[in-house]
This record gives sequence, C-alpha cells and structure tokens, in this order.
Amino acid sequence: HPRGGCILMLAEPSLLACSFLPQTECFNFIRVLVPVNQTHLYTCGTYAFSPICSYIPRGTGTAAGPGFPHHLSPPADGELYTGTMNNFQGSEPIISRALGSRTFLKTDTFLRWLNVDAGFVASANIPGDEKVYFFFEETAEEFDFFEKLTVSRVARVCKNDVGGQKVLQKKWTTFLKAQLTCFQPGHFPFNVIHHSFVLPQPGGGAVFYGVFTSQMGDAGSTAVCAFNLEDIERVFSGKYKELNKESSRWTTYSDEIPEPRPGSCSVHPSADKVLSFMKNHFLVDEKVAPRNKQPLLVKQNVKYTRIAVDQTHSVTGTSYEVMFLGTDQGFLHRAVALASGTHIIEEIQLFKDPEPVQNLLFSPGKVGDLQICLVQQTRRGDAAPCAAGRSCTGAVLTVSSPETPTAPGTGTASHARRPEAQTKTRE
Repeated sequence: HPRGGCILMLAEPSLLACSFLPQTECFNFIRVLVPVNQTHLYTCGTYAFSPICSYIPRGTGTAAGPGFPHHLSPPADGELYTGTMNNFQGSEPIISRALGSRTFLKTDTFLRWLNVDAGFVASANIPGDEKVYFFFEETAEEFDFFEKLTVSRVARVCKNDVGGQKVLQKKWTTFLKAQLTCFQPGHFPFNVIHHSFVLPQPGGGAVFYGVFTSQMGDAGSTAVCAFNLEDIERVFSGKYKELNKESSRWTTYSDEIPEPRPGSCSVHPSADKVLSFMKNHFLVDEKVAPRNKQPLLVKQNVKYTRIAVDQTHSVTGTSYEVMFLGTDQGFLHRAVALASGTHIIEEIQLFKDPEPVQNLLFSPGKVGDLQICLVQQTRRGDAAPCAAGRSCTGAVLTVSSPETPTAPGTGTASHARRPEAQTKTRE
C-alpha cells in the first residue's frame, strides 16, 4: 500500500460490508506479522474494519511494511504478548497473550487497569526473565489536576500466569503498572514517552532506554532516560495505591497485604483473596526514577521518535553505550554515553524529504547492521560508531578528549558529522 502497510487480498463480502461504513479505507492493513516457526508467520490485519488473524506460509510474497506498531513482544515460548487497541473506536486498550496452548488472557477493561487513551510504544521480553514488560503513556487519574496530565508507564505480567479459577477468569492475575519519570532538575518533567529499547546486560539484568518529551514546558526538547531493571522491580515490590471510593482519590495503601504477594509470579489461580485484592490494587505507589536521577541526553529543537542501543568496547575493555536516535525529520543521531556526559558524534540525513523515522532494528545475527524504517522507505546503516575507516575505539576516544568538555547529561558540546553524512541520501 502507498502508505507503507502490507496488504493481503480481501474477500468481496468484506469489501461490500466496509463500503457502507463512514470511511473510505477498505483495505487490509497488516498490524501483526511475527514468525511462528521455520514455515509459517502469524498475521493479523484490519481486513476492511473486520479484524482477522491467520497463519500464512513463508515465501508467499508477503512482506512486512515499516508502519507496524511497536508494542508487540517477540514470541515467548510460542506465545504472543501484545499491547494494542481491542475495538474499532480505539477506546479499549488491552495487554493480551495469544497463541500457544494456554488460555487467552487480557487486562480487565471494566476495572480500568488501563486508561481509555493508553498508547503503547514498546514491549520487552528479556531472555531468562519470567516477566514481559510494556511501555505506554496514558492520562493519570491518581493526581488532582484541573487539566489532564499524561504520564509514562511501565507494566509487567508474568509468563506463568494462567488467569484465575473463580476470580479474574481469563484475566491477568499478575498485572501491575508503575509511573516512569524522566526529569532534569530545574525543568519541567519529560512526562510523555515515545519509544523504549531494552539492552540485556552480560551479567544478568537489563537497562531500558526511553525517549521522552514534555507535555508542559520545553515543548521543543527531547530527553533520553535509562532505567535499570532492578530499580523497576524494586518499585513493583513496594507499596500499592488504591482508590478511595468515598473521596474518589488515590491514596497509598497501608493495611495488611495478603500472601503470596499480589502481582508476583507465585500467585496461584485459586488464591481468591489475593486475586480480589489485585482487582483494585494494580498501581504501585512509588515512581521509577531514571539512572543517576537525570537524563542521559537532553536535546533542544529535536524530537526523537525511535531509539536503539548497542554496546562497544575500547582496547582497555571498557564498555560504552552507543545510542542510535531517529528523529521526526528523518535524521539519525549516533551518541556515546561517557562518564562526562553523552556526546552526539554523528548526524546522518537518511532521506531527502523530511519524514519521521518509524523503526530502528538491529538485524538478527548480522553484527553492525542497523535497519532504519520510515513510512515508505527502508535503508540499512552501519551500527558500529566508526566514521570513514576509523576504528570504533578511535571514535570513542575522540569524543572523550579534553578538547570537547561537556556538562553532565547535556550531550551538546561534542557534535561531529562525518563527511559523507553531509550528503543527503535516499534509497
């Protein structure tokens, strides 16, 4: 399709029924396309406003367009975890688990575990972890403000969840959510998340990187914050919030907590007391603060749309975080996080016409291969932070020299552009 979505053929009855609806786009936009095994793909399409999912053989000519949503977690043990809208009106956000042999599970819409305007931006399935994480933004109901306040969230569910036997049947029994905070002292908080990327750590654990903007001041600024997995888990192990029905206000729950701990992966489907508690105590009290209590990078007059992160090592074995940041104008920024701050070492204009970068993906099994997706075009870039034949170590050492001092967390003092990047490139 011209917009970049992948389209499969529609049956005539579906086209006829769609033609009577008050819209004109009677197409089958593919919204889910994930490999199930070596021979088949699991595919879901809008199917002319009559959503349908099916298994299709590989090699049938179907290709993934770059406009797919980014809130699908890679299949875990043959199961698909998804955060998306569940109805045509776009007013029923859900987190669900499908495929596999176990019961289909989803969040409880009636209990409003997710606000109706929740917008998912990313998810993560960490190897060796028993949970799946989702990142989204939604209107906060726990604050007393005259205007709607958007907050960033991280939610988690356990892979061993099978739903409740009597309470929360076919619903998650381990769903919890917390607020993510990305802030710079003395400035309005960057409260709206746009994308997130998980980087598993060699010794275990993981770091989540997110790009944020502000709903209030600094409207033209973007921040990058990093969150340690252990900090997120610590918040999920803390106190709960609850809604006081008399005052209609959210307060910190301070009474006795049933056992096993609600929301933990040890909850049994027949633990009715725990599950009844979970129905109204799905929001935790503490907020997740960024690593070092400040952003890794704050950039003025730039809006980042996507982020991908890799690690490289110097000759001494020191590990460095290399961030790839796509902008809403079709640029790619390459940044290195150092002890002195984050430095943008390269800026590449990917395409001639300004257009938001829709996705950044490392090619599986291909070292140094970064796939960059816009709505209508796709190109590959070199993921190694090396410019014009320099070694990766040389690139890291160049930005950390005393001649390029920078204030911690600003990332604005060092900004190198490789010669060939000045020439606009398109596919």
